[in-house]
Amino acid sequence: MTSTKTTKAPADYMALVARFPLRPLSSQAEYNAAWKLVEPMVGRSDLTRGQQMYLDALSFFLEQYEQQHYPVKRPYNLTPIEFLKELMDLRGMTINDLARIIGSQPLASMILRGQRGISKANISKLAAHFRVDSSAFMDLAPIRTLTPPARYRRAAG
Repeated sequence: MTSTKTTKAPADYMALVARFPLRPLSSQAEYNAAWKLVEPMVGRSDLTRGQQMYLDALSFFLEQYEQQHYPVKRPYNLTPIEFLKELMDLRGMTINDLARIIGSQPLASMILRGQRGISKANISKLAAHFRVDSSAFMDLAPIRTLTPPARYRRAAG
């Protein structure tokens, strides 16, 4: 006889499941309730194992619902930073609001000035906050090959 070992889910995970069972979302009301539950957890680094497991699972269902009902793509004429500025403007956000999302006011300023790119970790935080696909904050333009200034090129000859 073969026995199967089962692992007991963490108590905080089960408490979250009791508050909002994990399943595909079928209405705007379910979507709103799910988002209200996970929004305080998004971007935190101090989650327990159970909270992280629950966040990962419910995020899957949130993303699935959003893709079906709210496909948001970055307009092709905007860079990721311009798109971020547009989203912030639409929501009346300041640099300090952005800093609270990504965790650093100086970094928020540098990103908005174009002095720093948006890291993968911050792309995830922004996508979750604005409820858009993470690709909206990725620069998918082809890499351009730059020609070095003449003084650095070897003379042909």
